[in-house]
Amino acid sequence: METVNISQRYANALTEKHESHNFSVMKGRAYDKIVSEHVSYGHASVHAFVEKKTGKLIKAGTWAAPQKDKKGVPAYRYDLSTEEGFTSTVELSDCYGSYLYLQ
Repeated sequence: METVNISQRYANALTEKHESHNFSVMKGRAYDKIVSEHVSYGHASVHAFVEKKTGKLIKAGTWAAPQKDKKGVPAYRYDLSTEEGFTSTVELSDCYGSYLYLQ
């Protein structure tokens, strides 16, 4: 599975599951940003980041960067690079990203 396609595929799966939000991808050098926009209100926020090299899902720290732990390493949450990981993450997901704080 190609990681560039993983980000778009994940955004599409989130949009399909959570009809009140549209999810899109903003491509970056190291990370793709998954952006959530509420259908009725039009307010956009960062939902999560996907590391391009590995397909790992990372919670957002700011609009521009993923959350990092105390050692400065990205706070990985889920692995989207396998079909099992992708499917289970979509099942756990909610439109607000609170599932990213469960681990």
